[in-house]
Amino acid sequence: MKLPEISSILFLGTNDVVALSAIRAIGTVFPRTSIHALSIASDSVQISNYSRYVKRHQRLANAEGEELLSEVKRHIEQTKAEILLPVDEESVRFVSRHIETLKKYVKIPPVSSVELLDSLICKDKLAELLKSKGFQTPETYRSKDLDTDLLPKDFFPCLMKPVRGSGGRGFVSVDDRLALEKLLTTGKYENYILQKHISGPDIDCSILAVDGEIKAYTIQRALLSDGYSFSKAICFENDEILYNEVERFIREIGFSGIAHLDYRFDDREGLPKLIDFNARYWSTLEGSKAAGIDFAMLNCLEALHIPYEKPVFKHCNYLLGRAVYSRLKSTNGKVPTFTDLKSRISDPLPELLRIFGKK
Repeated sequence: MKLPEISSILFLGTNDVVALSAIRAIGTVFPRTSIHALSIASDSVQISNYSRYVKRHQRLANAEGEELLSEVKRHIEQTKAEILLPVDEESVRFVSRHIETLKKYVKIPPVSSVELLDSLICKDKLAELLKSKGFQTPETYRSKDLDTDLLPKDFFPCLMKPVRGSGGRGFVSVDDRLALEKLLTTGKYENYILQKHISGPDIDCSILAVDGEIKAYTIQRALLSDGYSFSKAICFENDEILYNEVERFIREIGFSGIAHLDYRFDDREGLPKLIDFNARYWSTLEGSKAAGIDFAMLNCLEALHIPYEKPVFKHCNYLLGRAVYSRLKSTNGKVPTFTDLKSRISDPLPELLRIFGKK
C-alpha cells in the first residue's frame, strides 16, 4: 500500500529505552518525516533521544497536572506534529486522560481508558481482572499485610514482583515460607505481589487492537534464557492455542492500543498463563517488524484513520545484541534469521551511549 506523507511526529515518553525501536521503525519507513522526541526531565542518559532519526529532543519541565498538559500542547504546536505517539505506559495514561483535549490539536492512535489501563499494567489488579473473568493466570497474592500461614503448601517456589515494572527488574525468587517471612520483615516489599512460579517456556504476544478487535499481532517464544529479562534471541511462530486465549481476552475487555503480553506455558496444565501486560511499545519491536508486522507504522495509520488489510507475520528467528555473535547456536538453521545489527550500526550514537553513557 502507498504510505501517507507525514510531515511531523512527536514521540512522548522517550526517556524509556523502548522508544528507540519505535523511533527507528518510524524513521526507516517515513524517511522524510520530522521526528521529535519529548521526555521527562532526568539525570540519566536517555539514549533514544540521540537517534539519528530524531530531529530534535526536548525534556518536559513538569511531570503531571495541567502544567504538563499545557507544556505538551505547546510542543505539539512548536513541532507542527500531525501525530502524537505515546511510548511508555505513563505517557499512554496521560494521553488517555487528556485525549479529548489533545485530539483538538493532533492525531492520536488508539488508547484505552485510564481505568482499564491501570487494571492491566498493575500486576495485582491484572491478576484480579483475569480471575474475575475466568482467564488463566498464576496464583497471586499481594505482599502487603499478607498472612504467610494462609499460603498453600504447594505455593513455593514463588516470585516476588513489583506491582509496577517490567524487564524482570526487582524480581526476587523465594524458595520457602521461612525465606519469604524474612524478606517481608525488611519492609522493602510492601508494593509487591507474590506469584507462584510456573514451570514452562515463555511465549509472548504483541498486538495492535481497536475496541477489542486485534488488527495485527505477532507471537514469539524465547530461544535463550536471560533470567527474568526479555530474551535476546526469539523465534516468531504461530500458536493457535495462545492466540485464541489472547483474542478472547482482548475482546472481553475491549482493549484499544499497542501492547505486549507476557505469557508462560504451564507444562503441568498444558495452558498458557498471562503473567504481565505491557500497554506500550516493547524492546523486541524491530523483531516484529522483521517478521512482517510494523506496529509503529500501523499505529500511525490508525491515528490517521487509514484502512489496511490485517497483515500476517512470518516464521523467523530474530537476534538482538550479543546474541547476534552466537548467531545460530540456539536457532534452527532452516528458519530465516534476522538481527538488529544493521539497525545498531546505521544508528550508532544510542549504542555508544548505551555502552559508555553515565547514569
